[in-house]
Amino acid sequence: MSIPSKQSLASFLLIFSMQVSHGTRSTVCSAEDQILGDWLSLEKNVVVNISKEGRAFKATVMWFTDKDIISRPMESRCDSHNPNPQLRKRKLLGMEILSGLNYNPSSGRWEDGLIYDPLSGRDWSSVVSLERDGILKVKGYWHFEFLSKSVSFKRIVFNRQKKDFR
Repeated sequence: MSIPSKQSLASFLLIFSMQVSHGTRSTVCSAEDQILGDWLSLEKNVVVNISKEGRAFKATVMWFTDKDIISRPMESRCDSHNPNPQLRKRKLLGMEILSGLNYNPSSGRWEDGLIYDPLSGRDWSSVVSLERDGILKVKGYWHFEFLSKSVSFKRIVFNRQKKDFR
């Protein structure tokens, strides 16, 4: 077995470091895609999945607590407060509750969204921000952002088959 020369070892390390850094670069997402994935509310009562369709972002309900009425598991809950009678039978689980968010690079936020509140059956304007500590802040508001309600989320790994998260 021959000992590699310093030049061949340096070449190997250079090529290896280029491959590693290229691999790392490909797994880092752009600023606007940082919110993609599964998120659990800090109250631990809902999990949403944020995805992207074209240039717009949306959120879908993946899990929610059903401890308020144990006899009605989450799989059976419907959008009963929807003002449109034709939509009152749609399931809450899997429902798109946030749509039309567009990333604004100058503010670093996702804006111009619409969030649906299944408890009231109302749509609200929405804006989303990713805080420095990794907390996702979703704000629903009526006409003006200072007339708002916020829900904060943390990123999780969600097992869709078991409906379990960690």
